[in-house]
Amino acid sequence: MTPPLPRLAFVQVPTPRQRAAAEAALARGEIEPFLHDLTTIHAELERRGVEVRPIDSDADLPELGGLRPEDIFVFAGLAMTWRWLQRFGWEARLAPSYPMALEGLLNRRTWRGTPAALLAGPAASAAPVFVKTCRPCFPDGERFDGQVWPRLDPLAEIHPSLRDEPFLCSEAVGWVSEYRCYVLHGRVLGVHAYQLLGVFCGPVDGSELERHMPEIRPAPDFLAAAIARLAASGEAPAGYALDFGLKAHGSMSLVELNDAVALTNYGLSSADHLDLHLARWQELARAAAA
Repeated sequence: MTPPLPRLAFVQVPTPRQRAAAEAALARGEIEPFLHDLTTIHAELERRGVEVRPIDSDADLPELGGLRPEDIFVFAGLAMTWRWLQRFGWEARLAPSYPMALEGLLNRRTWRGTPAALLAGPAASAAPVFVKTCRPCFPDGERFDGQVWPRLDPLAEIHPSLRDEPFLCSEAVGWVSEYRCYVLHGRVLGVHAYQLLGVFCGPVDGSELERHMPEIRPAPDFLAAAIARLAASGEAPAGYALDFGLKAHGSMSLVELNDAVALTNYGLSSADHLDLHLARWQELARAAAA
């Protein structure tokens, strides 16, 4: 089902630095995903007859002129998208990166808690350790990305705004592959590799490697079971992506869940990529209006 069209859409304009990065990627024969997504989403909105207004990442958020959040749509990078979510009070509604319903698919030792609780518990002895907030966070406007630390000690000096934030820490593992599985209303739109044999490669056609190593790709039955489990828990948003990968010397495992806001496209059609984001934006707007 195609989501209703907004009356007005805002799409971020790439910065000179982002354009330079895209040009450098093209010179290497690669695609810079973020700029590509901005371009294709803009074009798809215009193709559907939606008025699109460009927005600058450094500018104040534009006035809506009486339009309600459900009347508009925004597509931008995560930092700017976060500002829009805060404007409407939606940031707390984002789906968790590590839903409890899929805890059993992490297949690695994990610990959850605030920085103080983690430092006082068994996670403090993990070395090395992967550290990430359980939801997107932007201290001082910069996203706190997941990262591997030799030990958990730096968590003691975390940004003040994150001291009460729940984190997930896990033992650091290697990934043979990583795939993004795009889901709209419980239906898989596409499954696309973005990391193969330990090298980031997305977007790329991994079919030849999959022919020789089928275990690197999440099987349809495995993915269907994960989606059904998430739906049964009530934690599934209208649009999201499950990142799954083959753990080195291990099994197919959940990397993380990504809500369908500013979601990088590793191979969907422009129409499906837009529908995924439109459906989630409208779900957030309806929930806030209820």
